[in-house]
Amino acid sequence: MTAVKLHACSTRHAVILLSCVTLLISAASLNAQANQAADPQALRTQADAGDTDAMFNLGKAYYFGRGLQKDRAQAFAWYQKAAEAGHTGAMYEVAYAYEGGDGTEKNPAQAIAWF
Repeated sequence: MTAVKLHACSTRHAVILLSCVTLLISAASLNAQANQAADPQALRTQADAGDTDAMFNLGKAYYFGRGLQKDRAQAFAWYQKAAEAGHTGAMYEVAYAYEGGDGTEKNPAQAIAWF
């Protein structure tokens, strides 16, 4: 009975340890992505090469002024390019922009089409 309890305890510790390692790896990955997103030049290079995530993140960089001067029209242009290439997050941003006229002309019909 003691061996069974010891094994159960060891198994729980292994699961906890594995969970901690997984969290650390995830945090490191998110940090690397954040650092990459902070470099607009690298994003532009990747976006020009067809990377839809880079297009979307470049749109975010323009929208919020992260490493670039805020430019809603440029943000919209990059969102639209990513959306047309199939990026679902960019599709939402395009719809939202058309709905409110943020970075583009207000166009409710286009907003509905992209939602």
